[in-house]
Amino acid sequence: MEFPLLNPENEAATAELEALAQELNEGLAPLESYPTEGALLRGRGDDFFHRQAEKLIAASTQHHRLLPGDAFQDRDRISFDTGEVLVYPDGDRVAKVTKYKYDKGTQQQIDYFGLAAFCDHADTVHPFATVVHASPGQYLARLALSNRVFGDDNRFEGVLVDRHGHPHIATSQHYFNSKDSWTLSREEADRFMEERGFLHPPGSWGWHQYLPQEGIVAVDFKAANFMRRENGQPFPIDLILSRVDPQKFKDWGWEKKAPEPPRLADMFAGITLPTHKMAFPEKAGHER
Repeated sequence: MEFPLLNPENEAATAELEALAQELNEGLAPLESYPTEGALLRGRGDDFFHRQAEKLIAASTQHHRLLPGDAFQDRDRISFDTGEVLVYPDGDRVAKVTKYKYDKGTQQQIDYFGLAAFCDHADTVHPFATVVHASPGQYLARLALSNRVFGDDNRFEGVLVDRHGHPHIATSQHYFNSKDSWTLSREEADRFMEERGFLHPPGSWGWHQYLPQEGIVAVDFKAANFMRRENGQPFPIDLILSRVDPQKFKDWGWEKKAPEPPRLADMFAGITLPTHKMAFPEKAGHER
C-alpha cells in the first residue's frame, strides 16, 4: 500500500530521499542479518561506517548537494537538540543536521548518521523492535517513509563535511512554533496512532506500534516526539519508522483487525506547508 502524501508538492522531495536512499543502500544486507553483538552498532564496526561515509560524500558530490562545511556555523540553534541531530531554525522550517559521535575508548570522533529501527525476530515469542545506528541510506529511507505514512515534509538539503572529514546529513522539515506546540499528552498521541490503524504489539510496553497490513513499525513512541499543528491536530516529528514483511506479523501472532485509517488529506484539510528550500552560500567545500 502506498500512503497518500499530505501535500502533493512533497512528492518530488520524497522521491529524492527515496532515490538517494536506494543508491546508498545498494549492496547492504538488511539490519536483521547482522549479529546481535554490538548493541547500537549491530555488529558493524568503524570500517563499515567509514565506507558508508565515503559513499555518502561521493554521492552528494555527484548530485551537486555538497554544502559548505561551515553552512551552519553562524546560525542560531534551537535548544531542544536531540540525540541524533542539531536543530537550526529557518523561518517556518528547521534544518536537522546529524551529529557526530565520540568513541569512548579512543576519544575520537566517529561517523554517525542517526538511527534506524527493525524488528528483531530472534525472540519468536515476543519479537521486539530495536533501534541501531543507521547507515546514511537507512536514515534517509526512514525520513522518506515518515513523509509517506504521516504526510511529513522531510527534505534532503545536502551533506556538509567537517574539518575532520566526517560528513553530516542536513535535512529540513516544517516547524510548528506556537505556545501549544508541545502540549500534547500521551493519550492524544495514542489516539492519533490508533486512528491511523496502528496497534501495540504484545510485550512492547508502548515503546513501539505497528501497521499490520502495511508492514510498518513505529519506534520511540512517546508524547515528546509529537507536536501540535496550527489547527490543533497532533503530528509526529521524530518517530523512527521501518518496513517489515507483513507476513512476519502473522507469524508472530501480531495480526489483528485494525480500524480503517482516515485519509490524511481529510485529516489535515486547510494546512499548506511551505515549499521553499533553505538558502546556503554558493561555494561548497570542506576541510580535510
